[in-house]
Amino acid sequence: MSEITDKSQENRKENHKSNGDFAPGNCANPAGRPKKGDAWRDIYNEVLDSHEIELLLKDRKGNEKEIYLRAEGGKTFRYAIVIGLVKAAMGGDVRAAQELADRTGGKPKQTVELEGNAVSVRVTTGQGADAQQIKNDLDEMR
Repeated sequence: MSEITDKSQENRKENHKSNGDFAPGNCANPAGRPKKGDAWRDIYNEVLDSHEIELLLKDRKGNEKEIYLRAEGGKTFRYAIVIGLVKAAMGGDVRAAQELADRTGGKPKQTVELEGNAVSVRVTTGQGADAQQIKNDLDEMR
């Protein structure tokens, strides 16, 4: 065994119980979930819910560039993006039209069936697949 493999085996033994669970005080993500406001989702939502943004960017040479964005009519950037999508779709952009359709009407249901010797699997994606429907589908397959 290589030295690297030996070290990783040692670490695994120190951090895990014999059944594979993490030992008390050890975990795979010691930093845990990002604090509220630090996660990408929080940052996106903060920016999209804003009415205006002012940024000062500096490059490695020390050159500065100021960027100022403002959504018109007191609307948010989220609103402005939807308007941009509508304009693009009206201009013939099929991907913009598809995005609008998916966001407003939901994605169409897709069903994929796989069969093997002992197992039959049916996977459904999209809106409308609720817990009761999944249970009914599983009962049908038995």
